[in-house]
Amino acid sequence: MLVVAGIWYLILVTALGLPQSWLERRYGRGTSPATPAAGPLRRLVTGAVLRISRTVPAASTDTKG
Repeated sequence: MLVVAGIWYLILVTALGLPQSWLERRYGRGTSPATPAAGPLRRLVTGAVLRISRTVPAASTDTKG
C-alpha cells in the first residue's frame, strides 16, 4: 500500500507541478534576471557539476619540483 501511495503522490505532484511552474514563469517575468530560466534537469546537472568541481582539488600550478 505504501508503494501505491507513493506512486499516486508522484503522479499528483508532477501533474500539479507543471502548471505551477508555468504560472511562476508567466507571472514572474519582470522579477528574474535577463538570462532565460533553465529547466529542472539542466539545473540539476549544472548544480552537480558545480558541486563536483568544488570538491575536486585543482591541479597544482607549482613549477618548483
